[in-house]
Amino acid sequence: MDPQKFPNLLTRRDFFRQAACAGVGTLALGAALRDFRLINSALAQSSPDAYSDYKALVCVFMSGGNDCNNLIIPRGSGYANYAAIRQNLAVPENVLHPMVPENGDGNDYGFHPACGGLPVGSSGRALALLSGGYDSPVAAFRLMRRGLACDFVHFTGAPLTGPASAYKAYALARRLARFQGETRLWLVPLGQAQRELALAGAGALQIVAQRRLMLRVADRIARGHGAHALVTGDSLGQVSSQTLSNLGTVERAAELPVLRPLLAWGKEEIMAEAGRLGTAEISRLPDEDCCSLLLPRSVATRTTPAQLDGFERRLDLDDTVEALLAKAQCLPVCAGAGEDADVSSRRAAS
Repeated sequence: MDPQKFPNLLTRRDFFRQAACAGVGTLALGAALRDFRLINSALAQSSPDAYSDYKALVCVFMSGGNDCNNLIIPRGSGYANYAAIRQNLAVPENVLHPMVPENGDGNDYGFHPACGGLPVGSSGRALALLSGGYDSPVAAFRLMRRGLACDFVHFTGAPLTGPASAYKAYALARRLARFQGETRLWLVPLGQAQRELALAGAGALQIVAQRRLMLRVADRIARGHGAHALVTGDSLGQVSSQTLSNLGTVERAAELPVLRPLLAWGKEEIMAEAGRLGTAEISRLPDEDCCSLLLPRSVATRTTPAQLDGFERRLDLDDTVEALLAKAQCLPVCAGAGEDADVSSRRAAS
């Protein structure tokens, strides 16, 4: 449509800009709708020839569902009227995320609690160590909510174990891709390196030594592919490798910062969150976890970096890390419509 023929015409872009601002107040939205009716009236009274050359293709892509009346909700004095209208569909006022509109209508509003967090990628990129358990997928999701885009690395027990854990890791990464879009998963066969640690006499240091080796490899992958942090699902005191001293010893093996969003979470809280995310049904599938390989009779719970440095000098860790990187496979991962069927088929097969 030629704007010179309709100098007072409100364009679609201007309309939706006003409507977006109106999300913080019904008065502004009412004004935008009034202007839209005026546009329709003006077009109806104009000659059809004046805009016969105008064509538009409008595409609306919708995924999932959204109750627009429960997206931006009145707070304070306006909440009682909202609750009376919505009745059993009303969202409790105490769970709303308060919002401060730039140009509001004088009333208080809040976002639905599901609208929390930051845009994925706005806080940078990290590499998450993804096991087949409950913890690490939840840890990655919590940081996605804070704007961190996550790639993943999974350490298998190959060649000492089968491929089951790799299937689980891929299914978990695929489920998490729903929250951020396409991502990448590195699969690293750690089994032979674990055997070398055991043969070198790691003994009670075995678990901490292999965790340090994982972080060394993950650190190299992350720094080589644009990530600025590592993410783990550690929870303080949950297992022997997650005591305060062992966590400190392990993270010294990495140059990048190690983020642990679940450090103060209990196992019940983590499993409940995994259930809400839809990762629990994958995590409970059986597999051969590399961390359960070559377990010593007792595990050191109060290690120091000096202890591990002394043990690691018996090995050529630089060559070990390079060998693991050479064997690593990188898989592109995106959420697909068939993921639920994939998980169900694997459960049935097991």
